Amino acid sequence: FGQNQLSKSMHVDMPSNSPALGAQKIIDGEANIVAVVPVQSIFSEISNSDKQIRETHEMQSLFADNLIPLPNDVLIVPGSFNPPHHGHIALANAAVAALQRLRLEDESNIAKSYSRYSSHSSNSSISSSILDSIWTTVQKHSIKENQPAVFFELSVTNADKPPLDPSEVERRLNLFLELPPSDLPNDWGVILTNAPLFSQKTSILSEIIPGDPSSGSNRKLTFVLGTDTFVRIINPKYYENSEDNMVAALTAMKERGVHFIVGGRLEQGIQGERPKFVSGEEE
Repeated sequence: FGQNQLSKSMHVDMPSNSPALGAQKIIDGEANIVAVVPVQSIFSEISNSDKQIRETHEMQSLFADNLIPLPNDVLIVPGSFNPPHHGHIALANAAVAALQRLRLEDESNIAKSYSRYSSHSSNSSISSSILDSIWTTVQKHSIKENQPAVFFELSVTNADKPPLDPSEVERRLNLFLELPPSDLPNDWGVILTNAPLFSQKTSILSEIIPGDPSSGSNRKLTFVLGTDTFVRIINPKYYENSEDNMVAALTAMKERGVHFIVGGRLEQGIQGERPKFVSGEEE
C-alpha cells in the first residue's frame, strides 16, 4: 500500500494523527511499530465568491503493531533520513526492480514444476505450448502490475543515544513529501520502530507480516541496504567476536523469511584516481 492505494481511501474524514504522535507512542512504550503514510486531503476554499478545491498530501500515523496491514514480500529500507534524498529513493527503486525479477523467477519455477507434471500426459506438447503462452502473458502483466510495497524504516530509539524527539521525527518524514512524487515508488510508506538493531527489526516485523506458501518462496521481507551497513551485519565483531554467533543470527533471520538486497556505492578516487564501484564483496 502507499500513495496509490491508501491515499485513495483515506480522506479528511479520517482522524488526524501526526508522525510526532506516532513517535511518542513508541517512546512511551505503547507500540513497537507505527505506520505513517501519505494521506490525501481535500479542502474547499472560498475567496471572492469563488469556490476552489485544493488537494494536498500530509503524513499521518494510521496504524500500530498488529493493526498494520503489511503485505507479504515487502521491501524495508532502513535509514535515518536526515534528510531523505535521491540516494534513498534510487536505492529503493532499484530494489523494486530487483524484487520484481526475483518474483518472476519464483513464478517461473512454479510454472516449470507444473510443466514437468503435465509432461506425463499424452498431450504434453500441447500443454507445453499453452503454458509457454500463459507464462509470457504472466511475465508482461507481472512486470507492469506486480510492484512490491516499499517502507522506509526509521528507528525512533537508539542503542547508544536518547530517542529522537517526536518533532524531529515529524520534520524528517514531512521531507518525503518535498521529493518529486514521480521519483517515489508506486506504493510506499514509512514505519517508525522501536528497533535500532537488525535482530530487533527482524523479530517485530516478521511477527506481523503474513507468509504466502503459494508464492514459491519463503521470503516475507527484504531489507534494502548499502554495502557499509551490510558489511557490519556480517562482521563477527558485532556478535561477540564469534563467527558462529554471526552465522546463527543470519540463519535465524533466513528462517523467518528475511532476505537482503544490497546496493553498491561509487567511491571517489584519491588524487586523480578514477572512481571505484564498491560492492562489499571484497570486504
